[in-house]
Amino acid sequence: MRTSTNKYEGGRLINGYDYENQAWVIGGRYVRCGHPERMQCKCYGRLHEGEETKVSQELHLSQEAKEILGADLLERMARV
Repeated sequence: MRTSTNKYEGGRLINGYDYENQAWVIGGRYVRCGHPERMQCKCYGRLHEGEETKVSQELHLSQEAKEILGADLLERMARV
C-alpha cells in the first residue's frame, strides 16, 4: 500500500502517480511501465517514457484538505 503523496511544483506532477494517464512519474518525467517487452502493451508510461509531465489544470488536494475546506468551497473554486 502506498502511503506517500504526489509532489507537485507549479501545477506539474514531479513525483508520484498520474492517475489520469495511469503512469508513474519520477523527476517530472514519465516512467516506463513494468510489463514484459513481449506483451507489447500500450501503457502511457511505455509510450511516453522520458517525456516531461504537463501542467495540470486540476486542483490537487489531500483528502484531509478536502474535508477541511468542504464540498461547497471546492465547487466554487472549481468554477473559477
